Amino acid sequence: MNNFVNTNRMKRQEIIVDFMENMSSMKRMLMSKKMNDHKKPKSSVLKGFPTHAEIRFLILISHDGSQSIKDFSERFCMTPSAATQFVDRLVKNKFLVRKDDTKDRRKISIQLTEKGKKILKKAKEFHLASLTKMLKPLNDKELMQLRNMMQKVIKNLE
Repeated sequence: MNNFVNTNRMKRQEIIVDFMENMSSMKRMLMSKKMNDHKKPKSSVLKGFPTHAEIRFLILISHDGSQSIKDFSERFCMTPSAATQFVDRLVKNKFLVRKDDTKDRRKISIQLTEKGKKILKKAKEFHLASLTKMLKPLNDKELMQLRNMMQKVIKNLE
């Protein structure tokens, strides 16, 4: 019985390792595709589009609301000066705006602009189109199974 448990545990571990490698491969392929899309000179859709990291930050602001540079730097494991430079680019491109904190004038909060909201909407549309293309080989039943499995994993993480 003990040998059976060890054998099953090894098979499960091998499956998890295989899953991890497949996820890494998918990520590399997607990133390669995105990089190639960014390199296209006549791609008007992506012209002036924020980087992947910038989109992630805009999503964070969209979900969590206004943030201070200090909060942002801690969350993304950056130095405050690197965070400031990062935010400066987003402010320069009018995706974000700095606002004085009404409770503490020494603090500055970062908020999404209308342009930032529009770019996030475009990013979501672009992401949806990419996912739709990526998941095309799955039939509806398989897609539902994948969704249900992902929800189960997410529930376990909560």
